[in-house]
Amino acid sequence: MADPVNLIRTIEDRCHECYACVRNCPAKAVRVKDGQAEVLGDRCIHCGNCVRVCSQGAKKVRDETAEVRKLLAAGERVIAGIAPSFPSYEVEGVFTADDWIAMLYSIGFAEVYEVAWGAQLIIEEYSKLLKTKADKPLISSACPVIVNLIQKHYPQLVENLVPIVSPMMALYRYIKLIEGPDAKVVMIGPCLAKKGEFNDLKDCFVLTFSEINSLKGFKVPESKEKDLDTAVSRVIQPTDEARALPLAGGLLTAVSSNYDRSINSFLKVEGSQKVFELFNSLLDKEISPEFVDILFCDGCINGVDLAQGNYFKKERAVDDYINNQALDRTGVYSWDKIGLLDLSTSFQIDYKELDQPLEKEIWRILAQTGKYDESDLLDCGACGYSSCREKAVAVYQGLAEVEMCLPYLLSEKRTEIKRVQELNRELDTLINTSYDGMIMVNKKGEIERVNEAYLSLLGLSKEEILHKNVLQLEEERYIYPSVSRLCLREKREITLIQNTKNGQRLLTTGSPLLDNAGDVLHVVANTRNLSELNKLNESSNEKEKLREYLQGDINHDNDDNLGHIIANSVIMENILNLARKISNTDSSVLLMGESGVGKEVIARYIHEQSQARDVLVKINCAAIPESLLESELFGYETGAFSGAKREGKQGLIEKADGGTLFLDEIGEMPLNMQAKLLQVLQEHSLTRIGGIEAIKVDFRLITATNKNLKEMVEKNCFREDLYYRLNVVPITIPPLRKRPEDILALVRYFLNLFNNKYGKDIKLNDDLSELLLDYDWPGNVREVANLLERVVVTADGGLIDKDFLERFIEFERINSDTEVEIKGIIPLQDAVSQLEKKLLILAREKGKTTYDMAEMLGVNQSTIVRKLKKYFS
Repeated sequence: MADPVNLIRTIEDRCHECYACVRNCPAKAVRVKDGQAEVLGDRCIHCGNCVRVCSQGAKKVRDETAEVRKLLAAGERVIAGIAPSFPSYEVEGVFTADDWIAMLYSIGFAEVYEVAWGAQLIIEEYSKLLKTKADKPLISSACPVIVNLIQKHYPQLVENLVPIVSPMMALYRYIKLIEGPDAKVVMIGPCLAKKGEFNDLKDCFVLTFSEINSLKGFKVPESKEKDLDTAVSRVIQPTDEARALPLAGGLLTAVSSNYDRSINSFLKVEGSQKVFELFNSLLDKEISPEFVDILFCDGCINGVDLAQGNYFKKERAVDDYINNQALDRTGVYSWDKIGLLDLSTSFQIDYKELDQPLEKEIWRILAQTGKYDESDLLDCGACGYSSCREKAVAVYQGLAEVEMCLPYLLSEKRTEIKRVQELNRELDTLINTSYDGMIMVNKKGEIERVNEAYLSLLGLSKEEILHKNVLQLEEERYIYPSVSRLCLREKREITLIQNTKNGQRLLTTGSPLLDNAGDVLHVVANTRNLSELNKLNESSNEKEKLREYLQGDINHDNDDNLGHIIANSVIMENILNLARKISNTDSSVLLMGESGVGKEVIARYIHEQSQARDVLVKINCAAIPESLLESELFGYETGAFSGAKREGKQGLIEKADGGTLFLDEIGEMPLNMQAKLLQVLQEHSLTRIGGIEAIKVDFRLITATNKNLKEMVEKNCFREDLYYRLNVVPITIPPLRKRPEDILALVRYFLNLFNNKYGKDIKLNDDLSELLLDYDWPGNVREVANLLERVVVTADGGLIDKDFLERFIEFERINSDTEVEIKGIIPLQDAVSQLEKKLLILAREKGKTTYDMAEMLGVNQSTIVRKLKKYFS
């Protein structure tokens, strides 16, 4: 099998999946892969249909014009052979036979021969062959398309081909005989298949009429140009029958005049449809003619390069040439050496059988485009195949793609359009519900997309801003400086503060979207109002609460070290006595005192002394974010709100049923929640969020605060009715500086506790006792515990002296109650502010976070944030 001749290639960026080449290829030699129609050389018969029907010019035929131009420019001896259909080729103006000859000589051809001479030579050979009746039908081999078709697709008919060369090949062999072996030959005609026929000849080139016409302006040196006046008039010329060979039935007319045969013995067949019908009839033995003159086109005057003209006008042009314009200044035509010329040829089978699918494979392929039974087979032909089944077979054979189905693609497109529309709606919803302003700008700086938040920030409507250039908005001071303009220029992400015409200040980040070459395609800008950001900073305390709450267990007591009660002082003994007295009652207890004094320890002590209460549920009202406080306290029913557990949840108050409910930091409870708590205390029942059924609860309530609730009531920050409900048994726990008798006992307790915990034997120097007693302990018992743990953990061992302890304790605070210096009379509020400011400075130097500062100063973290903003913003 010969190597395939790849005569036609596809220009990919021009192929747009119209499938016209598939539809018009008689040999199904087009394979569609990744949407591109590729001509397969091993199946292609070089008919040129795909070239002719491609409206986009995507099919490119091999062009040898450049090689011919080089030969002529180099002064090589180049001989031209011009096909007898040349009179049919229309060019601008009158272009006679003499004009053709003059043009060919002018561009450097040494001699010009008519292919009609080659036709005359093979007519003689055919005449000799047909004198004897063959044992099988003979098929003429003058048309290379027919030869390709039989060799590649009808191998059973290869032996029927007449073993005589084509007219053009006959002329080539004649020229080489007459002009010598070094002569280069250029054959000129309308047929693309001739390029394939001469593919293996390195000294012969084939150009179409159009290609040779493109060389009209080409000039060789005058010394190389042939002088037509000295050209010799030839006595011997091709016959009229030979020159008429390009007309339909030309060969049959030339050879049949010498024979008396019936009309069924000799046939002439032109046109692709008749060709296939003939071959099928021959194979089915429906007919058995002696000889068939066959052309794939309706005569050579209808070849690819001549296909556009009027057939009858072309036929008349050839007749006129034969009758009136015989060329007599062409190459030498002689019979003297014909006996040396071999005009025979042979043909080989180039047939490549394709796999054939089973019926189930065909339906499996059809199902991929939504075809499940015969009623689904539309056979519309849009794919290039005559039926859906034929196309399915082509898919199986690798010639077609499943997606080459117009109804299927239209259905998919409708589905895809719908999906894209839905995605766009979702995207628009997402963008428009964004809290931040968003804008998209193309590479020209034109605004393509904008959301409602952005329009609100600028105070403009969509019509006023869409498709405007950001430079225009900047120049008109609607928003400036333009972050999009800077991103387009610098090709990087940029964040800056912008101003608007309506007085807004915006924090904006512009992010460029780059292509593979690094050029900006779009810029997306994200904008937020700076005043809104400031509000968010003010609510950072609430976010910190939420983080800590989600990371921890609100019922977990982190102050395990404070669980032991050390009470050497009389005041603490009195408090414990009172706690024991009330432990078995249901009276509400309000524990008051600074942070770290041990309010939770006393609450646990009261609970543990009670004989009737089982569980202690602790709730730190300051630790739970306000948005979650209600659901944590009261619980919720199934489906009460988005994000809720599927099965609902029991609230902490409900969990305290039969036990003790300890509400720490009660002063931080929001007013709306205070009302709900009061209702529970009054009715001894609660209703879950989303529920309708009242749930009975019985619990002992203990609350604690480091705030002055009475003052909060006066300022309308705390409900008065709830205050009196809580303040049934008030217990005020004094700070450690008010009960120095407990200090050293606590120091010894915690030192022993942490020595045991960390496996050490750390001792304190005796001279530290006085310093420890004089220190005012702003963090109270919690500070004692923290100090001793730091000492034990960091000490290498042995005795701790004052120098070591000064790393952790501010001895300048000793006797601080009496060290405030007053230099003169100032307004009391100013004096308080000055003192608060100094204390905040000291606390900020020692504490890493606002929580550390709050612990040092014995206030809530939210108070620290508020004071810092007041004095240092």
